[in-house]
Amino acid sequence: MASSAIGNLITRYPISGSDIVERVDYIENEGKIRINKMQYFEGISRDIWEFNIGGYQVSKKWLQDRKGRKLTYDELVHYQHVIAALSATKQLMSDIDDIIPGWPLE
Repeated sequence: MASSAIGNLITRYPISGSDIVERVDYIENEGKIRINKMQYFEGISRDIWEFNIGGYQVSKKWLQDRKGRKLTYDELVHYQHVIAALSATKQLMSDIDDIIPGWPLE
């Protein structure tokens, strides 16, 4: 999370409001993760939404663990850094796969 690769946020949180996580829904055709009736994070592709680490869908679990809570400013920014880290990780994994011939092993 300290890498400069995730310094630039790739998402936005454009609507002011209560910042309370009431639900966690992904709206695929809009690339949004809704946290309540009015508020959402945008700019999230389906592959990042579905990305799993250790058997967990990270982008979903992080928010679900905070359901019923008001997110602080720092948490809102941190979540956007998590999304950027997932995107950078996915890209790095793809780059490694391209470098290693015949990977994954068959």
